[in-house]
Amino acid sequence: MRIARDLHDSVGHELLNLKSLIANNSEKGVGQVEAILKEVREISRNLFPAMFEEVGLTLSIIQLTDTIQKSDQFYVSTEMDYPKGILPMKWELNIYRIIQESLSNTLKYAEAKSAKIDLVHEGQYVNLSIQDNGKGFNLQQVTASGRAFGLMSIRQRCNAMGAQLHIESGDSGTRIEIRVPVPNQG
Repeated sequence: MRIARDLHDSVGHELLNLKSLIANNSEKGVGQVEAILKEVREISRNLFPAMFEEVGLTLSIIQLTDTIQKSDQFYVSTEMDYPKGILPMKWELNIYRIIQESLSNTLKYAEAKSAKIDLVHEGQYVNLSIQDNGKGFNLQQVTASGRAFGLMSIRQRCNAMGAQLHIESGDSGTRIEIRVPVPNQG
């Protein structure tokens, strides 16, 4: 769903603009092509973050938050106590995507100044908490609207890992808590 939405919202609109520029013999087409290529690269990078396999979840999260802070002037603090490889890589990628989606929603809708990410391994669980200081939202209304693609994606990823999901949102911000069971290693 996210890929479809990203392609529709970014590349699709850019291609329509390019078509119009070409139809009008505008010289702005070259710049438009460069913008489209940049969008496609960004979507591709987001599908599987560069070096994720090599550096692991923790460093990938740090890289993501650094990029957001540099480009959006938005502060993200992290507290992580997660030894590499506790969860299967596909679950680690799910956690990364959940964080990515949560921060994306925060930047788009919450009017927040900062967010905090906690990722901690405690016994048989890995606990993830993502909290912002934005304006919050009505969870029931947003879910019932049928347009909560990001929240549906988070829920689906949690279900795939057998994780518990809890979301609270109000005037002081939104908090997403996820409890992922560590699979038996034996």
